[in-house]
Amino acid sequence: MTKDKVALLHAYVTEAAKALDGKLPDHPAHPYGRIPIAHIYDVIKRVMGCPAKDCSNDRYDDLIKIVDFCRDYPDEPHCASALR
Repeated sequence: MTKDKVALLHAYVTEAAKALDGKLPDHPAHPYGRIPIAHIYDVIKRVMGCPAKDCSNDRYDDLIKIVDFCRDYPDEPHCASALR
């Protein structure tokens, strides 16, 4: 993905992460709380099979849909599998 698209996506992920702050369910692997931005990027990597920056520009809209899903359904325990 081009640097411009990566920057746009990161800004969008950052805004979504702010909306998720304090809304992600507890998880035993995260005893001090979960980091929303890391959660979103992890879901992107699981669904797309690679980090967001390695996706092609034509997949940008798919990445936005993944971010929106993460923001809209914070209680979905396996949102990566729901998006596949």
